Amino acid sequence: DQEPALVDLVNGVIEARDEGTIPEWSPVGESQSNGVVERPVRSTKDQVRTQRFALQRRIGRKIPAGHAAMTWLVQHAGDVITKYQVGHDGKTAFERIMGKPCHEDIIEFGETVHYRLGHDDVGDLDERWASGVWLGKRWKSSEHLIHTNGCVIKCSAISRIPLEDRWQGDVIESIVATPW
Repeated sequence: DQEPALVDLVNGVIEARDEGTIPEWSPVGESQSNGVVERPVRSTKDQVRTQRFALQRRIGRKIPAGHAAMTWLVQHAGDVITKYQVGHDGKTAFERIMGKPCHEDIIEFGETVHYRLGHDDVGDLDERWASGVWLGKRWKSSEHLIHTNGCVIKCSAISRIPLEDRWQGDVIESIVATPW
């Protein structure tokens, strides 16, 4: 809809290019004319809504749209769509980009897990595992993103805990870190 930030971005691209570039703007207020862009936006909203409802049901509490956990949930929803939603060509976006299908195991967003501490974090006689909330995976490294003690850490190994202990509303509500 020709928002100022988008206009500035387009103008910056035009200025940076050596070749001539002619911008094409959609009519203001006509989201239907942006069908190619609007469909993925709708899919992402649907995925976020579904996962939010699932988490709320698991913990028996509402998660406000402005809660820090929602920033991770939106990121995770995009990751799920990219890696697992099959397109008309029979491939996922991940497969089109990487040339191979994604074979990562994922678990439900917001689940409490045990994660393996890094070698620098423990001594020979210290614990090797700790608990945290699973927020998703990193795109490039496939590391797990875990919220613990007010921050988010990356780890390569997780272990699921018994079903009755996986969902903890207080722990979800305590999430304060965001991707940025």
